[in-house]
Amino acid sequence: MMGLHVYRHVFGRLGLILLLLQSGTAFAETVKVCVMRDGGPVWIEREVPAANLTTRAPLSPDQALAAKLKTILQAQFAGPTEEEAARGYRSISSKVVTLDNVEVADGACTISLSISPESFGEGFTDEELELYAELMAGLAVQLPEIRSMTFVGRLSDSEPYRPLTQLAKPAPKPAEKPEVKSETTATKDTTPKAGQPPAQGQPQPTGALTGASVFLSPGHGWYYNSSLGRWATQRSYTNGLIEDHSNGEAVLQYLVRYLWNAGARVYTVRERDMNTNMVIVDNT
Repeated sequence: MMGLHVYRHVFGRLGLILLLLQSGTAFAETVKVCVMRDGGPVWIEREVPAANLTTRAPLSPDQALAAKLKTILQAQFAGPTEEEAARGYRSISSKVVTLDNVEVADGACTISLSISPESFGEGFTDEELELYAELMAGLAVQLPEIRSMTFVGRLSDSEPYRPLTQLAKPAPKPAEKPEVKSETTATKDTTPKAGQPPAQGQPQPTGALTGASVFLSPGHGWYYNSSLGRWATQRSYTNGLIEDHSNGEAVLQYLVRYLWNAGARVYTVRERDMNTNMVIVDNT
C-alpha cells in the first residue's frame, strides 16, 4: 500500500504539471523595464508571466524572439506598478500607448503601437525619442538575438503606422534675425573664419583650436590574420556595416576636416589621402 501511495503521489504531481502546461498557465520570470526617476532613465526588474511555457508546436527562432519581446514590452507599456510608483518611478513618456503587434523577421523587429490621441499633444518630444532609443538599447542587451529594432505608431485604426520620428513635435520656427547692412569691400574682413566649409586653395581658417595639435587614429582596421592567411577586418558585419570601415570614414573624411577648419594642426596615424596614385615630389 505504501508503494501504491508513493506511485500515486509522484504521478499525480506529474499529471498536475502536464495539466498546467496544456492549459497555458504561465510561470513567472524576471525582466527589466525602463522607467524614469530623478530626471533620468533607470532599469528595474519586474516579475511577469513567462512566455512560451505551453505544449504548442516548437517555435522558430523568430517566433520565440517575438514572444519574449512581446512579454517585456507588455510589462514596459503597462507603466509602473503601484509599488514602483510609490518609490518614485514613472513612465518614460507621457504618451499612452498600446502594444498592437511585434513582428520579427530574421532578427529584425518591428514594434507597432497605438497612441492615444488625448495624450499625444503636439507629438513626441526630443527627450521622449531619446528615451525610446534608450529603451531599444536596453532591449537589445536583454535579447541579444535582436539584429535591429523599429518602433512605429499611429493615432487611429484608419492611419498607417509611421516611425516615431515622423510623429515628433514640430521644431519651433527660428526667430527672424534683424537685417544687418553688409560691410563695404574696403572694410570687410576677408580672413577665413572657422565654420566656413573648406575650399580648394583656401588657407586654413583661424578658430577655437588655432595653435593646437591633434593626433587621430580611427582605431579598428585591416590587419594580417596569420590563422586565415590573409588580411581581414577586426570587426564582423553587424547591423548593416563593418565598424573598421565606418571608423576610418568618420575620422579621415569628416573629423579631420572639422578640426582643421577649427584651426588645429591635425596628424593622422593612418594615411588620409584617398588618391590611389602616389607621386614622390621630394625625397631628399
